[in-house]
Amino acid sequence: PHPPPAAPPPAISSPAPTMSAPSPTPSASSSASSSITVQGFTHQGLTVEFECSKTDAWNKQHSLLVAKFINKTDAPLYGLHLQVAVPKYVTMEMKPPTSTTVPVTAGS
Repeated sequence: PHPPPAAPPPAISSPAPTMSAPSPTPSASSSASSSITVQGFTHQGLTVEFECSKTDAWNKQHSLLVAKFINKTDAPLYGLHLQVAVPKYVTMEMKPPTSTTVPVTAGS
């Protein structure tokens, strides 16, 4: 049997993690659409990174943010649910996740 589904991230019962604003890391690719990666959250083996890019350099009002979940625990995380809040003046389109299970991420 699989472990029971986890609650929406952060699905860990301990004190709330601290959020910080680390320095953005430029993406390895240097295409016309440059991007940076920002670590948004890390707690007890789960890390959420946001890859931020401008798909159209001329359109300052359009950005693409992709959330990447890294699971360094010893078991998959089930029942992923991400919620995002933005100011009312921001128009947001949020697509469903590719999976609601975050497998163990090998390596770093």
